Amino acid sequence: GTLDGPWIQERDPVTPPDFGHVMLYRTLDGKLLKTVHRHKDVDERYIRIPRLFEVDFSGDKLMEGEPYIP
Repeated sequence: GTLDGPWIQERDPVTPPDFGHVMLYRTLDGKLLKTVHRHKDVDERYIRIPRLFEVDFSGDKLMEGEPYIP
């Protein structure tokens, strides 16, 4: 496809529950990753907690893989 679509509204979101927006990027060695974040209050400070996941976008759907730990 292209950025113009056609797009399909999937039943399940690409973000885990209670997480914010998704960002896709490639590592320097070419691995496709997804990053998401959630917010948490810690000692009256509002912090972000990031999570990284490997993803596969070789087909017609973004598939989430294992958590990625650099």
